[in-house]
Amino acid sequence: MKQSNPGFPLLVREADGTPPIAYARYDKGAEASAALGGLDAAGVEATVGGLVAKGEAMPRGAESAGALPQAG
Repeated sequence: MKQSNPGFPLLVREADGTPPIAYARYDKGAEASAALGGLDAAGVEATVGGLVAKGEAMPRGAESAGALPQAG
């Protein structure tokens, strides 16, 4: 995932006994999450891609405008 999106900040944390969940934090305090349990690699990538697309559709605040490359 990082190879496909080198400019995208990504943090992975391991935790025993915790279901896999992707969290996304957007500008202006907006957050979203998506469960990843039972998904294969393509499913995880599609789910995370949905979170990224959601963020790309949101207006950006002045603090992050231009901080990440725009999807082309």
